Amino acid sequence: MSGMDLPLTGGCLCGAVRFEVAAEPLVAFACCCTECQRASGSAFSMSVLVRKDAFRLVAGEPRRWLRPGPSGKPSAQYSCPTCSARTHAEPGYSDEVVSIRVGALDAARQIAPGAFFWLREAPAWFRPPKDVLAYETNPADLTPVGEAWRAAQAT
Repeated sequence: MSGMDLPLTGGCLCGAVRFEVAAEPLVAFACCCTECQRASGSAFSMSVLVRKDAFRLVAGEPRRWLRPGPSGKPSAQYSCPTCSARTHAEPGYSDEVVSIRVGALDAARQIAPGAFFWLREAPAWFRPPKDVLAYETNPADLTPVGEAWRAAQAT
């Protein structure tokens, strides 16, 4: 997302919860797992990872709930207590990042995924774009995903 104005801003559907991000995202990805399909009501969900120290709530108090993450550690999920829109999460695999739902960002239209995860659970009709990385489950290492995403953003 080279050249995007910072801070990035976003929030829930009704506007009661708002946040800002002071640094560019580390990576953007789409997840086709069954849970993301249910949570989004679609074939996949999209997220960006940002440094936790760059994320800050500026309005509202989101509702927090815990769910087991793929790592087995609890993942804190946040949503608006009024409209129930999911905005972000603190994934159980890292204390250093926040995962933000791309649809919660005001600049969502400008963000394309660097990879698709959990294709083995994707709807039978879904095919990711040929020029985007694709994984049957979670990648063991996000480094190649971040590198590919940053390279695509620079073009």
